Amino acid sequence: MAVKLRLSRQGRKGIPFYRIVAADSTAPRDGKYIETLGIYDPRSIPAVIEIDQQKALNWLEKGAQPTETMRAVLKYKGILFKRHLQKGVILGKLTQEVADKKYALWEEANNRKIISKREGVLKSLEEKRQTALVVESKRREQITQKVMAKRAVESEKTQTAAIEAAVEAKETLEEVAKEAKIPENPS
Repeated sequence: MAVKLRLSRQGRKGIPFYRIVAADSTAPRDGKYIETLGIYDPRSIPAVIEIDQQKALNWLEKGAQPTETMRAVLKYKGILFKRHLQKGVILGKLTQEVADKKYALWEEANNRKIISKREGVLKSLEEKRQTALVVESKRREQITQKVMAKRAVESEKTQTAAIEAAVEAKETLEEVAKEAKIPENPS
């Protein structure tokens, strides 16, 4: 029985998260698995990866083969580097203390890199949000200006129509007065 370390999809349509599992290579992707090693949530920023390092190392020592995606996850979490250092200790090329120091240095550098990446992503999201707010406020301002211009034109038309009606009424009154031959200024 060949064992693979792989991802098993969970969640509903459009909202995936994955279990990191050790499964028989012939089992379906979301089917039966031997053991759960952790979880992977790609939707959060940055992606959340929680994995039991000791279980993963034990499966790798037993000969389990990770899929390409799992290899990337294991590399990202430093499990493959830790396995590499442990091989060096077994072969006698490193002492356990040196291997632990190298791993601690790598882990510290990786954590700094992750934090800076998270801050960069959050900063870019905030910049996009601010840009979207500026664009939206400009768009609303343009719409307001168009509405105000339209209202001004309508108001001007209404005033012009009122003036024309008043002039027409005055002319009508003058005509009626002429026909009736009423003097304009009876003094």
